[in-house]
Amino acid sequence: MKCTKNFWSTSPTNQSLLVNPLQCKVSLHAFPILESHTPRILDSSATEHITSNISSFSSISSPKISYLITVANRSKVASQGVGQVYLSPSLNLNFVLFIPYYPNNLISLSQLTRSLNCFVTFTANSFAIQGHDTGRLIREGHESWWGLYYLNLSPSVSCFATSTPKLLHDRLCHPS
Repeated sequence: MKCTKNFWSTSPTNQSLLVNPLQCKVSLHAFPILESHTPRILDSSATEHITSNISSFSSISSPKISYLITVANRSKVASQGVGQVYLSPSLNLNFVLFIPYYPNNLISLSQLTRSLNCFVTFTANSFAIQGHDTGRLIREGHESWWGLYYLNLSPSVSCFATSTPKLLHDRLCHPS
């Protein structure tokens, strides 16, 4: 069976499977996908990571058991796959459930802290994910005006100077 990117029909009312990627055991480890365009919400009430974007998976397979997720309106939806989502070199999410047409991409706070051995520090309008052993910054996020915490789309970049301030000042063409 040939796997293509058009896995699911485009109509939410007609969720028929066009090509079942889960029978193909999709694996894209040679081409990791950085999800710089897909907003992710850090959710303290979610028990699992969830996405509806099948192209965000670096690997995906059929779930060994059916996972039923209770959504906000108290209805239950079944996951169609489970896999790994690569967000950045320091942030790789394992056991992400694929639920077609799910409206949000959720990162489970409890799953995140357990799987990455990290802690999350919240402030009034932002958060930081840091390694538990090293304290190294893994990723940051911000609070939206409606109170949800979104993972920043671009990873944080830190620069460290090993030269003296005077030498740096001179190198930047500011002789004085």
